[in-house]
Amino acid sequence: MMVRSTMFSRMLNGRRRPQKICLQISMFICTVLLLLVIHRLYLEIAGYVPAKPEEQINRSFEKYITRYENNHWRNTSVKNVLVWTPFFDSWDWVNTVRSSVASCPAKCTVTSDRSTLKTADGILFHANDLWKYRGLIGTLNNVNIEMPKTRTPNQVWAVLSWEPMTFMWGKIKPNTFNWTMLYRRESSVYNPFTQWRKMTPEELKHSTYVEDKTDHLAEKTKFASTMVSNCFDQAKRYKIIRELQRYVKVDNFGKCSGNIICPAGVPTTECGKQHLRDYIFYLAFENSFCRDYVSEKYWNALDRNQIPIIAAPKFNLETIPPNSYLNVFDFPDIKALADKMKEIANNATLFKSFFAWRRYYRKDEINIYCRFCMELHANRPAQSYNDMEAWVQDDMCYKSTAWSLVSGFFERKLFDLGLL
Repeated sequence: MMVRSTMFSRMLNGRRRPQKICLQISMFICTVLLLLVIHRLYLEIAGYVPAKPEEQINRSFEKYITRYENNHWRNTSVKNVLVWTPFFDSWDWVNTVRSSVASCPAKCTVTSDRSTLKTADGILFHANDLWKYRGLIGTLNNVNIEMPKTRTPNQVWAVLSWEPMTFMWGKIKPNTFNWTMLYRRESSVYNPFTQWRKMTPEELKHSTYVEDKTDHLAEKTKFASTMVSNCFDQAKRYKIIRELQRYVKVDNFGKCSGNIICPAGVPTTECGKQHLRDYIFYLAFENSFCRDYVSEKYWNALDRNQIPIIAAPKFNLETIPPNSYLNVFDFPDIKALADKMKEIANNATLFKSFFAWRRYYRKDEINIYCRFCMELHANRPAQSYNDMEAWVQDDMCYKSTAWSLVSGFFERKLFDLGLL
């Protein structure tokens, strides 16, 4: 009888153990949810104050480059460019490059015919098409695309990108590329998102600038807008947008808000002219705090005679005209930023002062592909990037990892549920 009682007791305890574990898990989930609710209530009372990003410390990038005594450069009247990769899977890029160099002062042919490899002077690669996979899969197990089997000593292999370093999915082997064509200032061929550049003292003497007398503030009928399609960005700009909406009217467009005003394939410049130009301010928040990364969002807003609202490290401010923006990190909190926006919206003179920089800047008509062609004709010292991966990661932002993408996904989902 005692044996049966003991066996029954053990069976009963065995059944209770899973119930106890389930209860503990439920209590843990409830505790986490309670803490999230408390945190959300705190934000409602105290307000969200974004943390300032880290500043770039290193300003010398020579250690990533090996320079050679002999460059094997050939003096020819026409340089041959071979486009090796598509541009985000599209081979229309070849036509874009070809048409861009058609009126270039230097002469270049452009082709994607790989049989011309041995006669190519420059081989052009798009960074985001160097790997088979992108996104989460790309961080876990990436596969390099097929690269040229041979290279001649005179060839220049150049990698181009307008994307932040967060989207460099795979690794680049040492001494693969000779030149970089990125938005970073130290790139072999500097490739910013704009053709605006500051005039030299000599150019200012001969400037034909004519001040725009139009009252652009009077043309504006709406307050502020933004358009975001990358919903899981490293910078978590969605938190700043929500906080600003507590104090001023902000129309939020794009895939993330569900308020899509421009179908896929419509260029951002054309979309902005149609739907965004009536706003006084445009929230030009970047998806990351990468070094020198100031994208077309900012420049397009200026071209629409809007004041860009940015969230940028001080290092990046060196690349844009002073007093042409409002920077979130220049204010003690988002409410102070909103108050400044209201002040500007009611002061035409103050609004106009944000465009005084145009007196000292001019547009450079030479596009990046023409500049690449011109540099191929220049007798530049030979070089290669001996540690491209280290160069990529020498930044204020970080390359995406499986953990950062997954955690960013869940953080955004909790935000959408009102728990963050």
